Amino acid sequence: SQYGLFVSEGGLPVIGWNAGMRGFDYRNNEEYQNLPLSGTINAEEIDDYEGNLGKGRWIFATSPRADRSPRLECYDWFIGSSNLGISTRQCPRFETQASVDRRFRRQDRFDRICYARVFPQSGAGLRCCYRRLGGPLLKNLPEPGGFLSRNPLVFDVGEDDRAFENCCLLSDLCEAYFVQRPKQDGRFYRPRRFALGFGDPHYSNLDNMNYTFNGCGDFMFVISNDNQFQVQVRFSQAVGAGFGTVVSAVVLKIEGVDPIQINHNTNDSGPAMLLHINGAEYSDYDNLDTNSAIIGDKVSIRRVGDNQLQLVTEDDHSVVVTRETNNLVIVVALDLSLFGSTMGLLGNWSDTVEDDFVLPNGTNLGYPLTDEQIHFDFGENWRLTPGQNLFINTTADEHFFCPDDYTPIFVSNFTFPNSSIQEIAASICGGNINCAFDIAATMLPSFGQNTIDSFNVFEEEKTIAENNAPTFENSNVVFNLTVGEEFVYTLSAEDADGDNLEFTNTDLPPGATVERNGNNITFRWLVNSIQPFNLSFSVQDTKNASTILVPIINVCACENGGLCVQQATTMETQGLSFSQHQVLNCECATGFTGEFCEIVRDFCQTQSGSPCHPLANCTNSPTNYICGDCPSGYNGDGADCADIDECANNATHDCEMVCRNNAGSFVCECMDGYELNDDMKTCSDINECTTAHDCQQNCINEQGSFRCGCSENFIVDLMNPKNCVPRSACPSGNPCQQVCAIDSNSGDQVCSCNRGYTVNPNVATDCVDVNECESSTNLCNQQCTNTMGSFNCSCLSGYVMGDDRFTCQDVDECIMAEMLACNTSNGGEICVNLPGTFKCECNNNLGFVLIDGICQVPDDNQVVVVEPEEPPAATRADRDSSVQLRLPNFQSNK
Repeated sequence: SQYGLFVSEGGLPVIGWNAGMRGFDYRNNEEYQNLPLSGTINAEEIDDYEGNLGKGRWIFATSPRADRSPRLECYDWFIGSSNLGISTRQCPRFETQASVDRRFRRQDRFDRICYARVFPQSGAGLRCCYRRLGGPLLKNLPEPGGFLSRNPLVFDVGEDDRAFENCCLLSDLCEAYFVQRPKQDGRFYRPRRFALGFGDPHYSNLDNMNYTFNGCGDFMFVISNDNQFQVQVRFSQAVGAGFGTVVSAVVLKIEGVDPIQINHNTNDSGPAMLLHINGAEYSDYDNLDTNSAIIGDKVSIRRVGDNQLQLVTEDDHSVVVTRETNNLVIVVALDLSLFGSTMGLLGNWSDTVEDDFVLPNGTNLGYPLTDEQIHFDFGENWRLTPGQNLFINTTADEHFFCPDDYTPIFVSNFTFPNSSIQEIAASICGGNINCAFDIAATMLPSFGQNTIDSFNVFEEEKTIAENNAPTFENSNVVFNLTVGEEFVYTLSAEDADGDNLEFTNTDLPPGATVERNGNNITFRWLVNSIQPFNLSFSVQDTKNASTILVPIINVCACENGGLCVQQATTMETQGLSFSQHQVLNCECATGFTGEFCEIVRDFCQTQSGSPCHPLANCTNSPTNYICGDCPSGYNGDGADCADIDECANNATHDCEMVCRNNAGSFVCECMDGYELNDDMKTCSDINECTTAHDCQQNCINEQGSFRCGCSENFIVDLMNPKNCVPRSACPSGNPCQQVCAIDSNSGDQVCSCNRGYTVNPNVATDCVDVNECESSTNLCNQQCTNTMGSFNCSCLSGYVMGDDRFTCQDVDECIMAEMLACNTSNGGEICVNLPGTFKCECNNNLGFVLIDGICQVPDDNQVVVVEPEEPPAATRADRDSSVQLRLPNFQSNK
């Protein structure tokens, strides 16, 4: 019976479900579902409703929605993935360096030029990304590459790619992605050392020494001191004049992997090169251009075009074999792990030529040697013994051979067979002695041209591979800008190779300048805007290697002494979000407010209204507020005002009967049976006999009340004092239709009638019905229906008859769910009881407001204007019970 008192209370029961992810906001209507009656006083009746599993029973699928936000997808991935940790593997520092590093293969992603590392095949992978061809390694969020959960050249890394897209491209949580998948900045990238065998064989060895050895047969090109890595070459007599030899076959052998042999194939049919693994011809040669072969889990073989095979080992060494028309060109690149640990025709990699001519037994022949000494004393000692030789004979060898009477010629003393060929050589070779030598040895001008081309390509790639990109002294730069102040920052760059440098920059804000002084540039700007800009600086050397620097921009725009602070985040997302350009939040000094502390604070205006008592004036000051005096009828300091109870002291009121205290004053009231006079203090008796009463015969007014009396010859009925009975009843057989009394004076019989009837004016002995609904005895406060000898009271719709059977009482429809017509599904509407009826309103306690005629929870940032209802006319009782609401500075045209 008391439920109606709590219709508008907050905290009413809600039935349903909600699912929130900590640190994230769901869009409207995606995070909860409320069942009917939620947030209302009728919630306990939910078990009477038909659910999707029967009466009072529901089941919900709370699995994630398919259309969740990228930010949420990123965070879910972040908390469910693991950190790959730190690895020594590094990215090439610019795109062209990646393109010549055979340990990497191109695999573009998300509008970036990317290269993925070939090894390791299992475990974490590495992807290095660049914005453009020849461009610097991308190192600044949100663009860089980095480590992946698996090798993208072998496995599907779609989960990592989706996480990168959700975190870095579609939301601001890029830092979260790179916490789990660390980025690479290339600072510790180690270029490998290159060596070349080409032409009628010439060599550029591991210490960059150039020489010629044109032996014929099978030789050790290079071998590690521990025999874990070796490359063998086969030299066969050159075509043409037959005075020299060429590389016709190559074998790569590493520990634990079968020998891999590559032969120059001059047959009209078949591939340009023959590939054998452990003596058997490789059957899927044609597909090596799209799918590399992995041999023994340690060597990758890939075909580039028709004339090149690239072999990469797990230990970061590579062998690239290129087929020319008449010979093979071989490029070996070794990881720094073999520094000081190699032998063979390429010598000992030690960055000095003094120990390059070392024999298999360890004898160092010294430096320099003559061509004859290189051939007979050094090169021939690296001819393979039968126990070392890994070559097998193939059909390709039919065109390559070493005649028994083969005699080498030397660069130091070769001659041309005739002046014509010498003139051709001069036009092609210029001053290149190797080119001229090869034309003289083969009588083929094209051979000499190939020698020049092969060496130039090698030198270009080696220069790129071994070039150190310029670097900025500080790669993690933060510009802390303050609006209205000049910001100056100097960036310094250096190049380990001593190359000259060029600087460029992008997206300078209006009015900013960049000045160069040597290898330093100074950024200068009088900060006049908080608009975002994507500033970057680039430095490039003379070999086109470059490095980019993207500073983090923090802008402080706080005014009036406000303090700039980092933007707030949740505990879960702290440190995971990223923005290159960020306008800092402001902590305002006392007396100021607004986004940038630009508004003088009105201490008299708070979210909960004035800090003073609603009836006291509030005056703003620079640092606080001042409350005025409490109004009449109150005691206090203005901030807190307590009502004075005037009724507690007879001296403070002059009510004749009853004093009732109210806010700031009091009112006089009267006891039952009295009414208040116009002076609102004194009381006068109410004459109940002039209004509706239920006396059968006579009504006698008394002070503060009334009583019923009877006519002559009748007395009050002791059983019901409102009725009358004859003082002396007539004997039976009297002529009266209902009641007969003996007149005490005359002794005559006098006819009367029962309650609800009166004597018929035409026939004194008969009774006729009294229409109580049209007389002063009508006690019904709403509807009255006359009946014979009585009447019935009834109520209008929305009311129910009280226990006295006369008075109608309001029905509280809001506590009777079966009568409720409000849409309480999802908790959107609540019921408000009114006299005789009810109305439906939006459930503000659950955040619902009326939008387009429907109770909805508004989307973020949606401004909702709720039009007020027309207020009802106030009764005197309403006025007596009212409180005063003061709205400072309120303006309205309605």
